[in-house]
Amino acid sequence: MVPSSKRGNLTAGSLWANIWEMSWPMLLIMVFFFLVGLTDIFVAGLISPEVQAAVGFVDQLYFLIIIIANAIGIGTLAMVSRSAGSRDREMSLRIARQSLLLSVVIASAISLVGLFLYRDIVVLAGFPPGIRDIAERFLRIFALALGPNYILIISNAVFRARGDVRKPLMTMFIVSLFNIAGDFVLVFGLFFFPKMGYAGIATSTAVSVTAGMIINLFFLSRGWWRDFYSGTWKLSPDLIRKIIRLSWPAAMLQVAWNAGTIVLYNILGRLGAESIAALASITNGLRIEAIIYLPAFALNMAASVLVGQNLGAGDPGRAARV
Repeated sequence: MVPSSKRGNLTAGSLWANIWEMSWPMLLIMVFFFLVGLTDIFVAGLISPEVQAAVGFVDQLYFLIIIIANAIGIGTLAMVSRSAGSRDREMSLRIARQSLLLSVVIASAISLVGLFLYRDIVVLAGFPPGIRDIAERFLRIFALALGPNYILIISNAVFRARGDVRKPLMTMFIVSLFNIAGDFVLVFGLFFFPKMGYAGIATSTAVSVTAGMIINLFFLSRGWWRDFYSGTWKLSPDLIRKIIRLSWPAAMLQVAWNAGTIVLYNILGRLGAESIAALASITNGLRIEAIIYLPAFALNMAASVLVGQNLGAGDPGRAARV
């Protein structure tokens, strides 16, 4: 049994209790992500191999687009966890505001690019002609959902940084439930919902991340975060520079991680008549393979918070032991 510790205090007590407290909700969140991705591919496969291939390829491009949000989330988590560890509540709130403002500015710019240049993006990425129309429609829907998704990612990182990991857990459970149910009811027109076909897969994602954003924005008005909206909403060049300085290495790492898969999809998309089968196959394979990494990602996220908070509390020795 893991020794008990005072819940919420990540700078004292048993290290194993702290690690467990942060890890198990993150593991469940990663499982939710896995189930959503698997459902997207399963439903796409029920429609046609072409849709399945398009979903897999578009997902890789979409991950490339949200890398900036993930990177900002990592930089934000590092800064908020340190300020939370040092019990500087006001600084935690300031950093959270600046991160969300930065994410909105970046997401708005990228959304405009996606809405106006989606055809060029599809051609440049190397989509086979047979699935370009599908990919274009997906990209337009995802472009509209980019802002809510950025805010959802950053706000989840903010909560994790303070140790409020159960808030993201609740949010992502609802997001996953909406997404999985939406895949079926919107694609096939179940109950009183319209039959949208393959566009229902992208629409369910857009609706679910928007719902998640609304839930997290509500959480930011409650409890420890109650003063979040009463602060100054003006970009601070100094804090933005610090966030970017901590974020860009993470962005480069994720770009490198994702680039190989994008290139592989591009190559498979040039196989002529066999490209659809190849793309559909790798899409299924990558979804199944993803389950291998779930525990590692959960521990990675838990370690980031625990190390940051203990460094903020002025205890580098405990941070090293974590």
